[in-house]
Amino acid sequence: MTAHSVMEELLLYLCNEEAKALIELNNGIKDFDDKEELDYIGEWVFDLFEDMDIVTFLYSDLYVSPDHTYHYSRWDEEQFFMK
Repeated sequence: MTAHSVMEELLLYLCNEEAKALIELNNGIKDFDDKEELDYIGEWVFDLFEDMDIVTFLYSDLYVSPDHTYHYSRWDEEQFFMK
């Protein structure tokens, strides 16, 4: 999977958050013997994006100008991993 836009990053991030919540609610957490494996459930998505910018700009009250990559008017533009 490769996220090329902010909207795709947001979709993958929120799906991952929902999956973590469902695992915890269904006691699936007991199925993971390794603490590192358990921690990685929440972090793999950032390895995919190669940064945590989506969280930084989503949950902070930083102002981003309209020309900024993470401004909501540019969420559907393909901007990442576009060689």
